[in-house]
Amino acid sequence: MPLIIGLTDCPMKNRGTNASRSGRHDNSQSSLTPTKIARMISIQNHLTLVALRQGKGNAFMVASLLRSTYLAHFLMERVGDDKVLRTLLDAERHLKAVADQAQGTEGWSIPESHCLAIQDVLLLHDDQLLSLPFHTVERAKRRLWAILDSNRFPDIAADRA
Repeated sequence: MPLIIGLTDCPMKNRGTNASRSGRHDNSQSSLTPTKIARMISIQNHLTLVALRQGKGNAFMVASLLRSTYLAHFLMERVGDDKVLRTLLDAERHLKAVADQAQGTEGWSIPESHCLAIQDVLLLHDDQLLSLPFHTVERAKRRLWAILDSNRFPDIAADRA
């Protein structure tokens, strides 16, 4: 199965907008991603990494972690932190390597040595979901879906150049 299919096939895909009727966005605590949803996404991401770490993964799991990596990247755009950029690039590279190696085989797993970068990205994304306004997260999701719907992948390195 091509990885792009796994990236675009998401039951939680939401293309709607949650902007207020006035067109302005509320940056108050109530406009943040609801804590229950943020925690649910976090648990799903971290359990997905555990399953891949144990060799029990699949294409959809890798695609899910790639989506989270790209969302974390889009949400970090205004920050020029080289360490975060390297971590995002490492996570992307490691996840794409898993997909490349698994094509034609039954083995979808992430070597232990590659898990740290992915785990760091998931922790970053957890913080983003809990601290950024909901409309900001939704805007990043719409940007990701627009790219994926055109049968392309985001390019973290090119976006930062």
